[in-house]
Amino acid sequence: MNEFLTELDKTSHTKRWTIVDTFKEQTIDAHMYRTSMISLWISQKIQECGDFNKVMPYSIMARAMIHDWEEIYTGDIPATIGPLMDKKGLNELVQKDMSPFIKNLDEDPYHELDDLETLILKCADVLESLVFLVNNAPDSIHNKEVKKILRTNLEIVVCNIEKEVSGLDLKKEIDSYLV
Repeated sequence: MNEFLTELDKTSHTKRWTIVDTFKEQTIDAHMYRTSMISLWISQKIQECGDFNKVMPYSIMARAMIHDWEEIYTGDIPATIGPLMDKKGLNELVQKDMSPFIKNLDEDPYHELDDLETLILKCADVLESLVFLVNNAPDSIHNKEVKKILRTNLEIVVCNIEKEVSGLDLKKEIDSYLV
């Protein structure tokens, strides 16, 4: 129990946004929590379209709550380069050498999720990052570039989700907030 609580406590001390100037700090645990809530919101929007069996909202939320766990050892992995990294290799290293708790988790939080659920988790992750920066980062040239990269990634993921769910207009809902 002590090891688990020690691991858990690290999530509240690990800062995000090492490459971006922000007005306030965000920790890994705050990001994972907010990502899980956004994944629930997206799942509910899909269910409102009548696709009740396409997603398991609480399964996606559980994955969202641990999706950046390895960052308690690595520090923040910027969203702009995360997709380029070998997360499986990183998670194997964390499981092997660093974390007694994470050994009980899948090697990848996206593992065992079907395609739509993977898209929801990725969408929630990118959307949370973008919303945080829109609300908490000045409009410097660098920050604008980071937001642009996130916005492009978000548009791709949202488009793929909307292809899977007929009648879903997630882009419109997100755009109305991010204007």
